[in-house]
Amino acid sequence: NKAINAASSAAGGGVVRFPPGDYKSKNTIHMKSHVTLRLDKGATLQGSGADTYDKAESNPYDAYQDYGHSHFHNAMIHGDRLTDIGFVGQGVIDGMGNLITGNPKSGEADKIISLTRCDGLRLGDGLTLRRGGHFAALINGCENVTSDRLTIDTASDRDGWNIISTTNVTVTNANIKANDDALVFKSDYALGAKLPNGHVRVNDSFLSARCCNALMFGSETCGDFSDYRFENIRIDGADKSGLGMVSMDGAKISDVHYRNITM
Repeated sequence: NKAINAASSAAGGGVVRFPPGDYKSKNTIHMKSHVTLRLDKGATLQGSGADTYDKAESNPYDAYQDYGHSHFHNAMIHGDRLTDIGFVGQGVIDGMGNLITGNPKSGEADKIISLTRCDGLRLGDGLTLRRGGHFAALINGCENVTSDRLTIDTASDRDGWNIISTTNVTVTNANIKANDDALVFKSDYALGAKLPNGHVRVNDSFLSARCCNALMFGSETCGDFSDYRFENIRIDGADKSGLGMVSMDGAKISDVHYRNITM
C-alpha cells in the first residue's frame, strides 16, 4: 500500500513491481489511479488466513443480489472510481485456500480482485489468478477493459471472472477453469442503479466449469445487454451449460453472436 500510494501521489502514477519471491498479503491492498501491479515470473502474491482484510461495507441495496455481489471491500485487492489501472506480469496471485467461498465473516475476504466504477483496466499479460474464493475477479460498473493472456484457476473454489454492468470489454487468449461460472456477464443492483452492459469481444479463449456455466449471461440481469461477439472459444466441461443465457430480472439481451465455438 505504501508503494501504491507513492506511485500514485508522488510520481503521478507508475508500476509497483514484485520480483521473484513469495509475498504474503495480510491486509487489503488499496489500488490507486494510474498504478499497475506487475508480478514478475516466479513472484506470488499470497492470500492470508489472518482475518485482517477490510470489513465488508454496508450496502442499502444488498437485498437485490447475493452477499458476494453486494460487497466489494472484503477482498485481497480493492479499488473504486479509479482510472488507468492494471494487473500484469507472468506471476501469480493466489488466495492459498484462505479466501471464503460463502459469506465471509468480518476480516475475511471472498475475492482476489474487486473493482467498482473504474475506467481503464488492463488484466493479464501472462498473469495467473488462483484459488479466488467466491470470485477470482469481480468488476462492476466499469468501462474500457482489456485482457490478454489471463489465466484463472478457481476449479477448487467458485467463480472465475464476473463482469457486471460493464461496457467496452476485450478479452483475448484467456484460460479460465472454474468450479461455478467461468466467464460470466451480469447486471445487478449492487451500485444502486440499472447500468448499461455491452460492446464486448471475447476471442481465442479456453473455458471450463465443473458445476455450472462456462460462458454465461445472468443470473443477475436488471440492466440490458447489447453487442457481444464470442469467437474461437473452446469449452471443455460444464455441468450446467457451455453457453448460458438467462434473463432473471427483466433485462433485454440482444445482438449476441457466437462463432467457431467448440464444446
